[in-house]
Amino acid sequence: FVYTLSRLNSLGACCATLLLEGESTSMQHAFEDAHADVVFIKRLNTGSSRSTPSMKMVLHLDGTCTPTNMTEAEVADAQLHIPTEDLAKQLHRLEYVSSVDDPLLPAVAKFFLVNQIGPLTIYPTLLGIREANAVIATTAIGEWARNPGNLVFVLPRRSNCKQVRLQKAFGSEHGASIASGGGAFMLRSGPRLVDEVLTRLDFLDELYNPDFGEAVDAFCGQARNCRELRLLGLSIPSALDDSSKR
Repeated sequence: FVYTLSRLNSLGACCATLLLEGESTSMQHAFEDAHADVVFIKRLNTGSSRSTPSMKMVLHLDGTCTPTNMTEAEVADAQLHIPTEDLAKQLHRLEYVSSVDDPLLPAVAKFFLVNQIGPLTIYPTLLGIREANAVIATTAIGEWARNPGNLVFVLPRRSNCKQVRLQKAFGSEHGASIASGGGAFMLRSGPRLVDEVLTRLDFLDELYNPDFGEAVDAFCGQARNCRELRLLGLSIPSALDDSSKR
């Protein structure tokens, strides 16, 4: 699409791109770089599986992540586009992202934890971004701690979550998959990081699933995990020993 817009622009055409509110800033910038006007449109409830959420997932400083009822104001805010450029720049200066086009939610979660700011909404994502914007806007950048570089943000999702109750509460199958996955959590990097992640995701335990290699194989055997690993360019054959898998 960007290439087509660039060609049309070179021929003197004026182009506009319609994006759903909440799309990534990198997509917005790509179309703007192609000299297209970007217009944001609201998502409409057409009776499909997507609806207005009434519940959110909140990550607390103690590491727990809980479902919480949304206020009427939050329900309205979750439908509105919010600018992220200033937030991305501030997080970049504080080294929570390596590029302003990086996903913001993991960076914001680390920023909230390091600076002990308080609970953060991790779904709907726009609410969390709005909360971070409010915090950043009211305090000078010099007062915030920089990224220590030793935190890992994990957001589990349960594939094919068809529970109607959860889909209605969280607005979509995507939201329901995050809720049924237990919500986000944060870990500190170290030699046992992979073991800790697999344990939190119930692939590894001391009683029924103590074998690390088998736990990695089971993790990689999940379709979603396999797809995400391929996108990262990672292949973990079952024939590898435990050290190589780790």
